[in-house]
Amino acid sequence: MKRRTLVPFFLAFAAGVCSGVPAASLADDTEVYVGSEELAQSQGIRPNVLIILDTSGSMSEQVPGTGKTRLENMKEALHSLLDGLNNVNIGLMRFSNPGGPVLLPVAPIDADASDAFKSGQADVLARISDGADDVEELKSTGEMDFFFFLLELVDTPAFGRETAFTRSVGASADDAEEIYIGGIVGAGRLDLTSPELEMVRDGDGTRRDGIVFRGVAIPKGAYVTAAELELTAAQNDAADTTLEFRGWAADDAGVFSDKLKPSTAALTQTTAKVVMSGVAPWTSGQRYVTADLSPVVQEIVDRPGWAEGNGLGILVTGTGLRQAKTYDSGGDAPKLAVVYGSGKPGEQRVGLRFRNLGIPQGATIDSAVLEVSPSRTLSDPVTLRIYGESVGDAEPFDTSKQSLKEKFTRKTSTSVAWPMTAEWVARSSQGQAQRSPDLSAILQDVVGRDDWCGGNDLVLLMEKADGTGWRSVYSHDGKPDFAPVLKVNYTFDKAASKGTGCSLQTLQRQVRAGNDDAEQADESGTMQLVDKILDMPNAEKTAQTVGIRFQDIPIEQGSEVLDARLVFTSRNSRESGTSIVIYGEASDNAAPFTAEERDLAQRAKTTASVTWDASSQDAPLQAWRMNEVHETPNLKSIVQDVVNRSGWKSRNALSFILRGGAGQRKAYSFDDSPAQAPILRITYKARQGSSGGSSASVRQLLKQTVTELQHGGWTPIVDTLYEAARYYRAEGVVHGALRGDGTDGEAATLNTRVSHPSSYKGGTVVREKGCTDANLGAEACRTERIEGNARYVSPIEELCGSNYVILLTDGEANSNHSADLVRSMIGASSCETKLSDGTAVTRGAPPESSEECGIDLGRFLHEKDQLSSLAGHQTVSTYTIGFNLDATDPAQVHAIQFLKDLAKESGGQFRTATTAADLTETFKSFFLDILNRSTSYAAPSVSVNTFNKLYHRNDVYLSLFEPSDRIRWVGNLKKYQLRTDPSECPGGFFTRECSLGEILDREGVEAIGPDGRIKVGISSFWSSGDGNEIQEGGAGRAGPPSGDRRVLTYVVTSPPSYSLSGLTHGVTVSNSSITREMLGLDADADTADRKAMIDWVRGVDVDDEDGDEDRVEDRYSFADPLHSSPLAVTYGGTDKAPVVKLFVGTNDGGLRMIDAENGEEEWIFYPPETLSMQARLRANPNGPHEYGIDGTPTAWRRDGDGDGTIGDSSGDFVRVLFGMRRGGSHYYALDVTPGSPITQPGVIGPTYPTFLWRIDGGSAHYPSLGQTWSQPLVTKLRVGSSGEGGSKVKEYLLFGGGYHESQDTAFGPSPLGNAIYIADPETGERKYWISGTAHSPPGVEVPDMQYPIPSDLTLMDSDGDGATDRIYVGDTGGQVWRVDLSPTPGTDGGIQAVVGKLATVSSSESPKDKRKFFYPPDVVQVLDSKYSGVSRYDLVAIASGDREHPLSEVVTDRLFTFRDFVSNRMDDGNGDGMADGYPRKLVGDSSPGSLVSGAPLQGPLDGPPTVAGDLFDATQVADVEAGGTTNLSRLRSAAGWYLRLTEPGEKGLSSPVVLAGKLFLTTFTPQPTQLGDVCQLMEGGGRLYGLDVLNAEPKFNWDTLSEVTVKDRVYGLAAGIPSGAVPIFQKEGVTLLIGVGGGVEAVNPELSIGPVPTYWFQE
Repeated sequence: MKRRTLVPFFLAFAAGVCSGVPAASLADDTEVYVGSEELAQSQGIRPNVLIILDTSGSMSEQVPGTGKTRLENMKEALHSLLDGLNNVNIGLMRFSNPGGPVLLPVAPIDADASDAFKSGQADVLARISDGADDVEELKSTGEMDFFFFLLELVDTPAFGRETAFTRSVGASADDAEEIYIGGIVGAGRLDLTSPELEMVRDGDGTRRDGIVFRGVAIPKGAYVTAAELELTAAQNDAADTTLEFRGWAADDAGVFSDKLKPSTAALTQTTAKVVMSGVAPWTSGQRYVTADLSPVVQEIVDRPGWAEGNGLGILVTGTGLRQAKTYDSGGDAPKLAVVYGSGKPGEQRVGLRFRNLGIPQGATIDSAVLEVSPSRTLSDPVTLRIYGESVGDAEPFDTSKQSLKEKFTRKTSTSVAWPMTAEWVARSSQGQAQRSPDLSAILQDVVGRDDWCGGNDLVLLMEKADGTGWRSVYSHDGKPDFAPVLKVNYTFDKAASKGTGCSLQTLQRQVRAGNDDAEQADESGTMQLVDKILDMPNAEKTAQTVGIRFQDIPIEQGSEVLDARLVFTSRNSRESGTSIVIYGEASDNAAPFTAEERDLAQRAKTTASVTWDASSQDAPLQAWRMNEVHETPNLKSIVQDVVNRSGWKSRNALSFILRGGAGQRKAYSFDDSPAQAPILRITYKARQGSSGGSSASVRQLLKQTVTELQHGGWTPIVDTLYEAARYYRAEGVVHGALRGDGTDGEAATLNTRVSHPSSYKGGTVVREKGCTDANLGAEACRTERIEGNARYVSPIEELCGSNYVILLTDGEANSNHSADLVRSMIGASSCETKLSDGTAVTRGAPPESSEECGIDLGRFLHEKDQLSSLAGHQTVSTYTIGFNLDATDPAQVHAIQFLKDLAKESGGQFRTATTAADLTETFKSFFLDILNRSTSYAAPSVSVNTFNKLYHRNDVYLSLFEPSDRIRWVGNLKKYQLRTDPSECPGGFFTRECSLGEILDREGVEAIGPDGRIKVGISSFWSSGDGNEIQEGGAGRAGPPSGDRRVLTYVVTSPPSYSLSGLTHGVTVSNSSITREMLGLDADADTADRKAMIDWVRGVDVDDEDGDEDRVEDRYSFADPLHSSPLAVTYGGTDKAPVVKLFVGTNDGGLRMIDAENGEEEWIFYPPETLSMQARLRANPNGPHEYGIDGTPTAWRRDGDGDGTIGDSSGDFVRVLFGMRRGGSHYYALDVTPGSPITQPGVIGPTYPTFLWRIDGGSAHYPSLGQTWSQPLVTKLRVGSSGEGGSKVKEYLLFGGGYHESQDTAFGPSPLGNAIYIADPETGERKYWISGTAHSPPGVEVPDMQYPIPSDLTLMDSDGDGATDRIYVGDTGGQVWRVDLSPTPGTDGGIQAVVGKLATVSSSESPKDKRKFFYPPDVVQVLDSKYSGVSRYDLVAIASGDREHPLSEVVTDRLFTFRDFVSNRMDDGNGDGMADGYPRKLVGDSSPGSLVSGAPLQGPLDGPPTVAGDLFDATQVADVEAGGTTNLSRLRSAAGWYLRLTEPGEKGLSSPVVLAGKLFLTTFTPQPTQLGDVCQLMEGGGRLYGLDVLNAEPKFNWDTLSEVTVKDRVYGLAAGIPSGAVPIFQKEGVTLLIGVGGGVEAVNPELSIGPVPTYWFQE
């Protein structure tokens, strides 16, 4: 699992039923937790990805079933990947020994290579990439040969078709080795049954080995093109070794005997031999190929007595040791592979066609060489003559006779002779590539032509000029890695050439912002900018138009467009016929799409259009399958229309508009998956020197570099990762300064490189004479090195960037030279032997381990800041790929585990792959994950949200979550305890050492550090050492396993109450009632899809989310409780051992019941409305956080006999009521009463929920109910009674009308949320309503109640009769409402209400005055004759703050206290439910003052227009009686007082708390946005106000200075949005606990009171 910093958000204090004023519940605050991804995207900030490639010797192994080596498969996969990547910066490294060089530094994939890199290699490197591009023509007949293993220059011993033949050893006696007797070689018998051939040492002696292959079907006299032995290593061997191969010179190889002294030395041997010196190290289980043995095989099949089908023997001797498996090993016996020809000899012509040469027209060719790889050792002299074909763009070769001769008629006037006088040694015998003389004059002739365009194809023609010899080299079909290659360096003056000539360019652009793909409903004109799916051209039955915009198109005005395609990734499977008409937007520079109605319809379209349907010639619109890639037909006419516009400029934006008729196709949008968003691919002719007229892109150079990789050497994973770390950290070049230490073998030294000169600054590249950029594989380059103080240039340049390593290897790590260097880098004396979850590192970490410190390095890169010179926390995550590894081989199993562990600890993923296709998909999945991750920084910690204090226990439950840029966030719930024992604080409470109420872990250790954050390494209850890791410990790890979980929903709508204990409502595969539709699956999902979806919901890692390739293990499935505070309910037990159960909502849509003793989940309940979210949550695309059950639940508990135990009497019950907050507009009720009493803590199982009812927002009974934000409160009301006394007390459910999403972006009335509801908690039936929208009776229509009420309600028993009779609440229009409740006389259960507007503090006229209330007020009953002209009043304290935009700094928010002088019931003379003469205001400041009826109390407005209002401004008044009586007089005559929240953007995001005359309020201050810090987390900080509730004077000396000033009202808190101040009452005193960023702060309120109601009287 990924290691992340703990992100606590909510606390609850538990072991009884929650009582007192309800805790607040917060709005959407994700802008605080995640930075601006879209802004990062729009600014071109791309992830950095450094790919490390295994180029060790084992990459030469064949991949079964592919006919290709691992290296060839890897190259194929990388070419496919690089063709499709966009919006990413890519670099390459390879293995060397020690370490590895940076082959290409990280650069934007579509950047101009000449701008991104200095020289350091050939400017153009083109290798023959297709068998049709290297051809031979026999001069005597004109016959053409296209597909052959070898290319003969230019005489051939056998022109024509080649045949491949393989044969494995088929008997025990056919692979033999000598046995030693007395240490004498050859003195003993032959061992015919050994499971391994020791080639060629055993102990102190040298032995001989023999291998015979039967039934070798090679005709007599055939020309042997190539021959190799394939051997499988039986052991790890690395000794210096030379192997000599000869043949058994026999017409038909005999049978080895185990009798004495018929040793292999006595056998007649061929004259021909092949010597392999410097054999690369072998790894057990890997397959290795010998040098080309064709000379040996040729001598045997040329023998007079040879016949097809005879036996052929190979004899081996030499020095050193390599051990190969035999027939007796049980598999992987030696194999002979031969390619031979049987055609006629003769002289021939040769043609080579090099495609897509990115040499600009008119460039000056500085050097050009043709490089070929000898396939056999030959020395007879011959001279070739080389020409070019003098055409602007060479056509493919033709199969017709003499077609190559016909090309010779167009040969260039310039030619170059290539004398071949020295011996050419076969590459398989450690020979080197051979290079032609300089061919620059030939190429200059071609690229100087008027019809040449950079990117065209070029042909070289060859024929014999002189000599009798010939040379044999590998063709593309023989060995693609050794196919002929053309290397060119050129000079091109862009400035001088601007506007002339051409270069063929292909560009790719991908949608990179949410407002660059959009949908418009054609009928209504509504625009949709944020949607996971692009529906083309219809959204189900609704016709719509789709717009797609691409930024930064580097095409000059008037350039010729050759091809243009849109590329979509399908988001569903659809077969129906569809027709889409595609236009361009006729605009010089297309603007981003907007939400303005009919935005797309108002945009002008190009004259050109293209219809895409089933009849489209080059790209018919066929059936789509999920996640397939589909291209449109050629749209060049559309793009040409746009770039021909007179106002078009390079780097402008270009948009397409898609419309159509019937049918539908769904494609990924940017909002769903940036990596799968639409792509535009254009090929065009660029004018030289223009933007976009570059010769080659980084993409092309990456492909070119991959093409040239060769295998050979070791697997130094730790070395190479260490060098990658130095590169990212901008440290000195170490391993990249040399081409290894020579232990890789001679070939490996030539094949590797030093780090690219553009990857570092300083230092000097030192080369021998003859080593140049165009010739880096030459012998002279073996000693190339970097000297001096070379220091890497880190690719980390952007604050919003993200950084990755992808490491691919095919074997176990070895050759580790960097363990000490890693320890120095990470600052550790030793490397860990355990992973983050406590399991052991796969091999421990002994000094000799080849993996030592690798996992530590990966963890360090992932967790620590890697670049101190750049602000923020720059980290690097590592992904790993095990390529072609055998999970049955113990050594490779170990390698797999190491790679898994490395990825796990490094924040990445692990995958295995076998073929090129597998590897392509693996790479794509990694980049999909990388590109869909946020490029901004998620919060390392956030604030604690809410507290619920349960007064007779000291347990603390922290609800935690981890922010993400995806829709699904993870969370946890952890348990701690409060410090209450004074003996633990010898110096007294609230000292530096000890504080009452501080939070302790299970060991009694202080859990919160001085920064207010949870400490690393402490242990929460239910856990050990989980510290500040969110996905470790807690309820998230307490179980049960997925197979034992009780996952519940309900599948029927009646009867109104039913138990969920049976199988009917279980979310299981066997429950057929759980349908695909219920799970949110598409209609075409099959049975396997349904099973996988249910397994995922239950917690099975079916998608391998942790990247360890285990899809049957359990995944981490505890979702985030973003705004849901845990509810603790006591079911029984004793005071010392209570039975406590926890209930918490999570944003996967579930309500969990958790045992408080052990943290184990008892069940999770998904309403059907949230069960349907699961398919989308599983897909987990990028996007805004998804919400499920995000409200804090309420307990309705009744203990009928009052014994403290639930379930032991008929009147007992516990019911849980909960809303969804942003998750929806429903309230739910579950009965969670146990079937029998639970007497022991930790007992799991007897409590199944019973579904009671659901309230539906927008229904006939609740038409104004919006998103259910307001916590449902069960309280007693006095209602009408027909019996004696006229009234009775009954329990009811009260809640506000909730929230409407229109408030996210506007200030004003909303159609939903503007209500207060009273319901029957038994049934959910509405009993009364209060709203600005008329409902069916009974209720009160309040004309001004037009704004949503997301706040909890403040309930008040004003007359102390035990029943709630008053409600106070604010709304998002800045209004404060009072509701008086009373029984309706003469009715049975009737309620009546009188509603009055106490105050208003907002105005739509000025942005500064658009204040909103999201949190309930606190209310204090006051007798105050000193500061008020009328002494008796109710003081209502409330703070404004826009909860959905905590970072906004527009509105000036305030803390208000309003004096409600109507202490008794409000008057309602006409019985309309609206208060008469309310509120009342003071006239004068005399005592007793007089009251007059008037308009609602007016808060001050900043304007314009400016309004002073009815309140006293106490902001700058520290003592109202100082300096005369003016301030006191104003306060006495005012309707209350207010404080301006003076910090920029400061706002109240909690409820005030009044304790013993002191008012406490926490506020949030957003961190100011810094230029260039757009992706920095705007976590902000908190402040605590402490002041006198009657006059706002400071009550503390918090700045500790001698004079108390207004500054002493404020106590600075840690980062993050703070919770409200929660009083913790103990007999030793009172503590205020406040949730802050990552933890909790304890503040001494200097009070000595016990737990009392908040209704407080003062005289």
